[in-house]
Amino acid sequence: ANTSLQEYFRTDDDAKTLLSDIYGQQGVCQQSLGNIDRAIHCYSRAVEVDADAHACHANLAVLLLSMVSPQGNDEGLLKRAKEHLNRAVELDPSNSE
Repeated sequence: ANTSLQEYFRTDDDAKTLLSDIYGQQGVCQQSLGNIDRAIHCYSRAVEVDADAHACHANLAVLLLSMVSPQGNDEGLLKRAKEHLNRAVELDPSNSE
């Protein structure tokens, strides 16, 4: 039954949007609780399900940037943050402000 549900979420646009919204809201809750790793996981799942979830891309970029060390040796994090930030702005230009 779980496999059928996963297939449904992959094929139905409304279901994808709903699942992405659920992951996004979980991300917001985890972020507000200070659980940054969990929030990143939730936002990542949200954009995996729905690549057009601009708010989740933006939130993910902010959290990834917050994890960059002052020494600046986190090229992977910076690259991921930039990708998500660019995608957020592409989907919703008001995110550039």
